[in-house]
Amino acid sequence: MRILEQLPAQSESESKGRYRLAHERLIPALESLAGELLAAAEQAKRLLNDRFRTWVKVKRRKFLLSGKELRDVLKYRSHFKVDIRPELLQYIRGSNKKRHLNISFGILFVLSLLFWQPFNKKVIEPWQRDQRIQIFKKQFVAVEGGVFEMGARSEDGESDEKSVHMVKLDGFQISRYEITNQQYCDFLNSHDSLMVKADEWLDFGSSRQIRKRDGRFVIPDEAFKDTPVVAVNWFGAAVFCNFMSERNDYKPSYNVTDWSCDISAKGFRLPTEAEWEYAARGGLNSGGYKYSGSDSLDAVAWYYSNAENEVRSVGGKQPNELGIYDMSGNVWEWCMDWYDNQYYDECKEKGVVDNPQGPETGSRRVLRGGSWDFSGQFCRSANRFSDDPDDRDYDIGFRLVFVP
Repeated sequence: MRILEQLPAQSESESKGRYRLAHERLIPALESLAGELLAAAEQAKRLLNDRFRTWVKVKRRKFLLSGKELRDVLKYRSHFKVDIRPELLQYIRGSNKKRHLNISFGILFVLSLLFWQPFNKKVIEPWQRDQRIQIFKKQFVAVEGGVFEMGARSEDGESDEKSVHMVKLDGFQISRYEITNQQYCDFLNSHDSLMVKADEWLDFGSSRQIRKRDGRFVIPDEAFKDTPVVAVNWFGAAVFCNFMSERNDYKPSYNVTDWSCDISAKGFRLPTEAEWEYAARGGLNSGGYKYSGSDSLDAVAWYYSNAENEVRSVGGKQPNELGIYDMSGNVWEWCMDWYDNQYYDECKEKGVVDNPQGPETGSRRVLRGGSWDFSGQFCRSANRFSDDPDDRDYDIGFRLVFVP
């Protein structure tokens, strides 16, 4: 403005033009310069504050400095050379090296846990295994070995049952109840790959009790959790046995390539036909009953006349002499053996058969026990039945044998 005032006086119109020019050109430039100065001042203020906080850390010997803070101390140490001694700088460097090493080792440790665990099979100590076996005893019944007559002498026996023969069995344990929907659902949810494989073992249309939902297997109705899993084929029962063995640190009993079974292996498997009938008859405690635990079918079994056209929860009737439930009625149960209607004739010719495992080959697997959809004739302990191992019928389930 002083420069404009020193210019020679001109007409009023010329003076207005000069002021307008100054306003249009000088004022925006000054505003821009003022903005830059304010921004620079703010940045300088932040930098000074950061360095001050860093300096306070150093003065208080709190040497948890970030990399940038350490660089600032070393870069601007000339500003504080009166206060920062050489040995203090060396201590700062050493402290930060230790800090970074500790952080690095911590990260490596966490990563090792995350990436090693899936491939590191957990080893179960003998005492842990014994503890788990104690828990299983609540679900499994010990069956003492012995000799018994296998087959039917009564007039209502079928032709494939009537070659009564002697069988000798070693002791084993058998599940007190048939495998439930909840137990099988837990198995299916144990690994993501089973979302696809499950269709090979379970007929979700027939079972109506286990469903796929949002990438998981669920039981829509709480009432079905304790009913036997049904519509499961023989292979689905075998892989469940392997799952239970691996879960408890035993070698799987079934070879999933040829589906052979190592009957002597410790762990879980399906019962042989002889083991099933021996347990159903009550083992050494047998009362000689027609059905498993009684001559009164209604006392021990759900079958066509009393089940009201549906599968029932396990354990709803009285147990047999060994405390085993539902070996007569409720659902048919898969056994390990191939079926042959003349197999009993072959066994009778051998005299006492030691731990029989059924024919070496066949096209159908043995089923035992009858079901809620069959008459009482099929619920006898001696009754034999069979089905294609790939069939997934609405009234077929299974139970396990455990070899400790």
